[in-house]
Amino acid sequence: MRKLTKKFWPLFVFLLAFAVWLFHLLKLPVFADEAIYIRWSQLIMDDWKRYLFYPMNDGKTPLLMWLMLPFQYFFQDQLFAGRFVSVLAGGVALFFIMKIAKIFDQSGKASKVAAFLLIFLPYSFFYIRLAVTDALLFAMLSMSYYFLLRFLQARKITFFLGFALSFFL
Repeated sequence: MRKLTKKFWPLFVFLLAFAVWLFHLLKLPVFADEAIYIRWSQLIMDDWKRYLFYPMNDGKTPLLMWLMLPFQYFFQDQLFAGRFVSVLAGGVALFFIMKIAKIFDQSGKASKVAAFLLIFLPYSFFYIRLAVTDALLFAMLSMSYYFLLRFLQARKITFFLGFALSFFL
């Protein structure tokens, strides 16, 4: 039974996280930056040759707007589509936070505490549910930190390439 619980623990954490983060996702009022980022992704959809790098005019990296593009087609509500991308980025951050905690504590207790803190702390709960670049930035920084730690442990080029790519993104 213990082995079964250990095997399905990450699945339970991700289901809990997505259930909490997606519950009443549209109840928060629209934040001004959200509207801007969603509009930029719509402009890219309309004329990608002209607007592909348009967010860089405002000093923003366009990765979030590029990631929003396919979800703008999948969902009818554009705000939900943008916020869904942030929730997915939160899921990536959750995965790497659990992996980082596992490096420092092999028993897995720190991983469980870190996962619940990320899911339920008001700061992360709020920003992961908004269609702003903060959730994606947090995901990329946690990914970079994980690959850097693994590179310092194992000195393998694959971990360095993972660090470089995630830090670049």
